[in-house]
Amino acid sequence: MANENDMEMDNIVELLDEDDNVVRFEHIITLEHEGEKYALLSPVDDLEDVEEGDVVIMRIEEGDEQDAYVGIEDEELLEAVFQKYLRIVEEEDEE
Repeated sequence: MANENDMEMDNIVELLDEDDNVVRFEHIITLEHEGEKYALLSPVDDLEDVEEGDVVIMRIEEGDEQDAYVGIEDEELLEAVFQKYLRIVEEEDEE
């Protein structure tokens, strides 16, 4: 039986920043939007451009051996994915 620390670590994603430093995120949800998959992540470690409580949205590019998380520059796309996430959360709250 897994202990509480093991269960908490199951949703932690470790990514490399532009300087090859490991940055940890809590995986909130993966959702699909217009045929692409997106991961919504909450930083576990302090990040220079991300405030506490912010969500980081990354596109998932599926690879043969492992998936890659790709940053998104398109503000309209980020907003559309975030709004979809909010609708999902709202629907879950209503249930």
